[in-house]
Amino acid sequence: MLFSIAAESATPPENSSGGFTMGKGLVVIWLLLWSLITLAVDLAVLLIVAQTMLAWNYAVVTGTISQSEVRRNAGEKDKIAADVKYLFRVDDRDFTGSIVSLFDVVRIRPLATEQLVKSLPVGKSVEVFYNPSDPSVCILNRSLDGRPLFLGLLLLPPNLVMVAGWRFALRVQRGIRNSLIQPDGNRWIVRRWHGSPLAVALIVAGAIDLVAIILLSPSDLSANTIVLSFVWLALIGMTTLAYWHTLSAIRKDLPILIADNVSRTLIWPSTTADCSDQTISVAQLRSVEFGEASTPMPNGRNGLSYSVSLSHITEEGQVITRLVLKTTNANEAETLAEFLDDWTGLRHRRQESASVEEI
Repeated sequence: MLFSIAAESATPPENSSGGFTMGKGLVVIWLLLWSLITLAVDLAVLLIVAQTMLAWNYAVVTGTISQSEVRRNAGEKDKIAADVKYLFRVDDRDFTGSIVSLFDVVRIRPLATEQLVKSLPVGKSVEVFYNPSDPSVCILNRSLDGRPLFLGLLLLPPNLVMVAGWRFALRVQRGIRNSLIQPDGNRWIVRRWHGSPLAVALIVAGAIDLVAIILLSPSDLSANTIVLSFVWLALIGMTTLAYWHTLSAIRKDLPILIADNVSRTLIWPSTTADCSDQTISVAQLRSVEFGEASTPMPNGRNGLSYSVSLSHITEEGQVITRLVLKTTNANEAETLAEFLDDWTGLRHRRQESASVEEI
């Protein structure tokens, strides 16, 4: 059910074949800025993880908490931070440190900050981990708990937007209008639409991530390694399942039409072994027809169905109309009709005829 809903939501908007307009250029600029900011934040988190792991090789000395209080920002009661300082001595030199953990940025709850301050009262002896080559670089907590994993959950949505944005831009550049129509070497393969595997996977990942953030943020579970590991395993597992479920739904159906760019022919694959594929040259085509009709629905009401048909002339001179697609999805039918109108050159022929008539 979840995958079906995601598939319906993953229908990409239609796009024209007129190249990059000013609007598309602005989208690319926005994507570049979004990507730069997102990747910069990703890199910052990776650096924090790397610095914490480097601290595992630091030297250890006993220090004393000299200051421990909750600092509140003026005018913002909910904006609080832990103001902790500790003193330690290395080679007869006194040093003052203020970093408890590099991941304190994840302490977005006031209660967690207050608990941290209470656990480090003034005068308490603590282990201080310092860089032997520069003792001023020091830290009290060098452990990696679940907070890096929770940071990953917070950063997942902007990364998903970045991936989805560039995917859409590349599809526009390649002329792909819908998951219904996919390139395959020198051919275009037309299949009934089941959703884009990648788009469905991104939607499922985003939905699970949002639920996890909402449930974990108000509690101490946002730093629990076991819980966060389970969340990530579930997220990756469900996203992978969504991708392969959608992909298998696409692959199990035979193409309803193949457009060969080299031979300039349209091929209807045969659904039975005792029949051969039917091939029609573009030169034989006369029109692409888009139809709309009222159709009885299971609930007793009437709905609309949409069809795409091709009219072509046979070698005997007869005009035959063949149904290509019938669906209740208007966007699906319109996309296919516009693609065939462009690919066959019928649109161009009409425009040329109109120009000649005007002259």
